[in-house]
Parts: sequence; structure tokens; C-alpha cells
Amino acid sequence: MHGVGIMLAWLARALPLTTDVAPFLYICAITLVFGIVWQTIEERKRTNEIRRFAEKWRLAYLGNRMPATFRLDRTRAFESVESIRRAVMGTDGEKELVLLDCRVRGGRRRRWRTIFAARGLRSGFGWTQYGPDLRTMEAGDWAIVYSETKLMPIDELDTLMERFSREQ
Repeated sequence: MHGVGIMLAWLARALPLTTDVAPFLYICAITLVFGIVWQTIEERKRTNEIRRFAEKWRLAYLGNRMPATFRLDRTRAFESVESIRRAVMGTDGEKELVLLDCRVRGGRRRRWRTIFAARGLRSGFGWTQYGPDLRTMEAGDWAIVYSETKLMPIDELDTLMERFSREQ
């Protein structure tokens, strides 16, 4: 979205504001504002969903802070994480859970992913029924499930959480 704003600013300076060009610039500006408002609404909606999820499962909502016990930079799949949002952390006896949304840079593309990581599970995430876009990996004593292409929906997180809480 930021690149579109720069392009509009350049167009506004480069093109004379005649009656032929002005409507195009107004349409571009309105589209840019609409996109920013839409993105803001979606971000707030996701944040509220994750907060409710954390309350439901009695987890601590950390916001943009990374839990000290979980290090993404040690995992090859997430060495290019740009930002972290909506981090949640909790413990259940010997087990520890971290859930977060992060933006990962891959070449010229940036994608938001949800990471669901657990430490202290005997079988890792072997009990998980994987969707077509879910991946698993081990990083030290952490078992990690993440979505390759998108943020995980709350119902999918609830399913993972139910199975996590049942695991002994």
C-alpha cells in the first residue's frame, strides 16, 4: 500500500491537473484510502479474535512482544521474519505453548503466517491432522505447526488447542 501512495504522489507532480487527469487521481486516492481503512479493520478484527481466543484458553496475550523462551531466528523457515503481531503464550504443567502471527519475507513477497509452537509434547505434533497448507517442523525442543500461505482461522487454532490440552 505504501508503494501505491508514492506512485500517486509522483503522478500528482508529474501530470498537470487538467480536467482529464484529476478524476483518475481522485479514483486512485479513494482506492488507496479504502485499502488502508479495510486493512486496519481486518487487523483489529484479527486482534480481537486472538484476544478472545487467549481469554477462552486462559493464555497470556503478549501483543507484539516475542516470548523470551521461543526464538524464531533459530529456525530456518522463519529467519526472515519482519514483524510479529498478536503473540500469545501459556503453560500447562510441563508443556509450553506459543501462538503468534508473523510477517515473513520471501524474496519480493511478504506473507503473514500463524505459528503454533509447543514445547514438552512427547509426540510433537504427530497427532495433528494437517490441512493442505499446514507444515510442521522441529526446532530444538519445540514442535511447530504453521500455515505456509495464510493466517490460521480461529476454528483451526481451537482444534489445535483442544488436541494440545489433551496431550499428556
